[in-house]
Amino acid sequence: MTIRAEEKSVNAWINHIQRFCTSDGPGIRTTVFFQGCNLACQWCHNPDTISRKPAFRFVEQKCRFCQACAQACAYGALTWEERPRWKSETCRQCGVCGRACLVGAASLSAQWLDVDTVLHDVLRDKPFYDASGGGVTCSGGEPMLALSFLGQFLRQIKEQGIHTAVDTAACVPWDGYEAIMPAVDLFLVDFKLDDAAAHRAYTGVDNRLIRDNMRRFVTCPVPVIVRVPVIPTVNDHFLSAMAEFLREIDFSGPVQLLRYHRLGEHKYRALGIEPPLKHLTPPEEEQLCAWRTVFEEAGLVVLPE
Repeated sequence: MTIRAEEKSVNAWINHIQRFCTSDGPGIRTTVFFQGCNLACQWCHNPDTISRKPAFRFVEQKCRFCQACAQACAYGALTWEERPRWKSETCRQCGVCGRACLVGAASLSAQWLDVDTVLHDVLRDKPFYDASGGGVTCSGGEPMLALSFLGQFLRQIKEQGIHTAVDTAACVPWDGYEAIMPAVDLFLVDFKLDDAAAHRAYTGVDNRLIRDNMRRFVTCPVPVIVRVPVIPTVNDHFLSAMAEFLREIDFSGPVQLLRYHRLGEHKYRALGIEPPLKHLTPPEEEQLCAWRTVFEEAGLVVLPE
């Protein structure tokens, strides 16, 4: 499968492509993770996708301390001082450092790929999509920040008869959603915090645009699942208000609660960052059941985790 001759293939920074996913929409799916997000959630389990351009990742446990990554950098962006030191302002995102590392200890968090390349990769699993009612999900990061790539990619996927889903934090102008809507079968919309001050404190941005877009998603012709990450001490005491907001805007689609976990902590450390919420403990099943009840009592259908 290739791009139409009259349509130039668009490029975007792609963090990674994960196959055989079962939690990003129906059936067996391939999830394409885009690089770049306009939120910086402190509980993010993909922190390497937040920066708009690739970040340098270093996994010390894999390193042989051969310094090949630093020696390969022609721009002085990577030096060695007992471990690699990366200067983001000097980096050209060429990826030579990662290719020089034979053990996968050093790498950039994304590749500059065109639609044709990503399309060829995800189409390899079309038999699994067809057999399971699955498809392709675009996530991140925030895929809506790469709108030209996203629109072209989704159109090409739909032409193959494959189900498409977009996972978004809903913090971009609505006209972007309208532009891609004909090629989307499902929106997975993250609803993180209802309180404006808390949202700003924990994600770095205001939630006014998100709330406005949530109202628009209620009437859009594409099915929507609202996904609520449940973070103890961060947003659990706002869940009643969040459920009430969804009831007030007449949201009739299902809600999915995603419990906080610590699986992304190694990614923070690979970026040279201590996980912001490393002190938190993932909630027990009993507590999650109580939170599900909050949304069910507001008249909402709550999907399994």
